[in-house]
Amino acid sequence: GVRREQGRVSSWSTTSGEMVCAARLESRVLCLAVVETVRPSATLRTGPVPPRGKGAADGFGCELLVWAGQADGRICVLAGTTLQCRATLTGHRGAVACLCTPGAPPSNPAPGASIVLSGSEDSSMRLWDAKTAECLRSIQGGGASLRALLPVWAVEGEKERCKIWSAAADQTLCVWEVRGGRDGGGGKEGGRAATPKTLTLNADAFDLSASSDGKIVCASAGTDGALVLDSSARLRCRLPAEQMASVQCPRSTPWLAD
Repeated sequence: GVRREQGRVSSWSTTSGEMVCAARLESRVLCLAVVETVRPSATLRTGPVPPRGKGAADGFGCELLVWAGQADGRICVLAGTTLQCRATLTGHRGAVACLCTPGAPPSNPAPGASIVLSGSEDSSMRLWDAKTAECLRSIQGGGASLRALLPVWAVEGEKERCKIWSAAADQTLCVWEVRGGRDGGGGKEGGRAATPKTLTLNADAFDLSASSDGKIVCASAGTDGALVLDSSARLRCRLPAEQMASVQCPRSTPWLAD
């Protein structure tokens, strides 16, 4: 969990409810992402990225990490069991407001995450290698602070594609399709991405979630209720806040049956 006091991150047991460990960072923590990775052939970097193929061996198996986005624009990568800082990542010029990982395609699940995405109040997104914490790409947004990121896997023709949905402070929602290749020099500006599909929400979206098949995406808009969109970012309907309070089971909501 994230504590309101400066830089406090705590880990709690789901069986006993007791606090297992805690860490205090230098800046306030705004978001967390729990990331499982397959151990890399090179150790997680704490300084300059070593030349490929020359990193120290780090064994095999899976490792649990906690990525913490901070108000000063840094990301701290913590060991999942002890919350000790493994690496501190820089690059964002504003507070890191959201973190997520796409994972593997649903039809071909694989252990461990390969990429972590971060979104900042400087309007940019960054793609990080989950194993080495190397910045693969930086993508500039439209100028408004990012509030939420959501990777959505969906079937298009015979292929599964992952698109990144983002909600910004200017009441816009964008759907990005990031293309292959990486930044030159380990994280320089100028990452390539297709021009995003943009939708004006006319509401302040603070959170995004999707159905398991990626066909429906919901944007939580606080007092404005929830916005329901299809996989093409077309607005299906708006669910008012007062109506949401009366919903107890998805099967009782007519718009899901449609």
